[in-house]
Amino acid sequence: IKGIGIEADTAFNGNEAVEKCNIKAYDLVFMDNIMPEKSGYDAALEIRKNGKSKNAVIICISAGPFKDIKDNLYNSVINDSIIKPVRADDVKEKIIKYFSLKY
Repeated sequence: IKGIGIEADTAFNGNEAVEKCNIKAYDLVFMDNIMPEKSGYDAALEIRKNGKSKNAVIICISAGPFKDIKDNLYNSVINDSIIKPVRADDVKEKIIKYFSLKY
């Protein structure tokens, strides 16, 4: 992300997200709740169990209400959530919240 020195990678489905997080230590993962091949929640469960990113802050992104997500989500699997459409300010707010970065 320009201006704040953050490098970002992308994954196109839940399995790819898990693979990347098993290979590289990420500090922060934005995880869409609904992805091909594996849900965001299931991918987050696997990331927490294995690999180099098991201690990452994981933020769930969803288009819908979070009641069903929060019931599962805050079992120490996913740290927080953002409702779509995602705005740049939403992302900045979460980064500041978990990493105390200043803009």
